[in-house]
Amino acid sequence: MPSNGRLTATGCSNLVGMNRPASPQEAAEYAGVHHCTIRRWIRQGKLTGYRVGDWLLRVDLDDVDKLITPVAPAQPMGAR
Repeated sequence: MPSNGRLTATGCSNLVGMNRPASPQEAAEYAGVHHCTIRRWIRQGKLTGYRVGDWLLRVDLDDVDKLITPVAPAQPMGAR
């Protein structure tokens, strides 16, 4: 565990079923969204959350990657 007492993504790499565990805050920073968005995705079933003990919540960054999809380039104005 890191010296600051926080359990980070690298500090909990032995969680079963998770390749790249991260806290909701870490996942939000990774995806460029607010941490509330990560929690909403968990509530909506778009992202699997893993409870560690009574309080800690983790997500797998591999699952976050699956939610990030490329967007096709916009068509120029007037083009059809």
